[in-house]
Amino acid sequence: VLLAPTVFVVFHQFLGNPTAAAFSFFSAFVSLVFADFGGPLKPRAMAYAATIIIGDVAIVIASLLSGTVVWAALAMFAIMFLVSFATIYGGYASAFVAPVALAYSFAVFIPPSAAGIDVRLLGWSVGGAVALIGAIVLWPVDRRAVLRDLLAGIIAHLSDALAQLGAGDRERAVDKLQQATDRLVELRDRLATPLRPAGVASRNLGLLHLTENVGHAAALTTEVVTVGLDADDQPLVAEVTTALDRSAAVLRGEGAPESLLAGMDPLDHARRV
Repeated sequence: VLLAPTVFVVFHQFLGNPTAAAFSFFSAFVSLVFADFGGPLKPRAMAYAATIIIGDVAIVIASLLSGTVVWAALAMFAIMFLVSFATIYGGYASAFVAPVALAYSFAVFIPPSAAGIDVRLLGWSVGGAVALIGAIVLWPVDRRAVLRDLLAGIIAHLSDALAQLGAGDRERAVDKLQQATDRLVELRDRLATPLRPAGVASRNLGLLHLTENVGHAAALTTEVVTVGLDADDQPLVAEVTTALDRSAAVLRGEGAPESLLAGMDPLDHARRV
């Protein structure tokens, strides 16, 4: 709403270049609306920069073939096939489909005599650059970081609930368990909104699987708090709380994922006992 019309007005009204204005508008619009990359700052910036470059290549090809029909159609098929094929690798690739399709389609319908390639590239590149800066400055939030923080909080509350139960304070254990349940509901509500493309697709699947596993852990903790503990349960409870604390630390970036492996043998031994 803010950036795309602004860059259009600058080119159209102040610079008197309607073709560049149109290309800049669509570049900013498609990058912020259809692509809308997520993830950490550096990968996001690289994805927006890649959108500019790939769009420029598509515009050059489309402009050179705009006077034909058969070759333009064949080139469109080839370009979109390559971009669509790349989506099988997940990550940002799926978000490039709409920008490339719009860049090519828009350029191929404008006759070469109407506007030079340099003007088209100028508009598309400037619009993409505005989208890049705007996305990073005005919308810098990484939703996955928020989700990981929520997961870490839920796991920490489950650990506290078991620790309080082991210490004999069942009332505080129930309170911690309720906090974990409330945050789990919030987490699932946030996951109901599709995640923007960001990096390897397996990371998104990992978040979904982890959410289900944490929900299962919350259900088991509820059973433990309801039934109570025996004296023989204390060693296993201690190992479980340690494992949960390690998991929360990893999700918060305070520990390496490999640190979780160090606690697997003691945890498995306590489980067997």
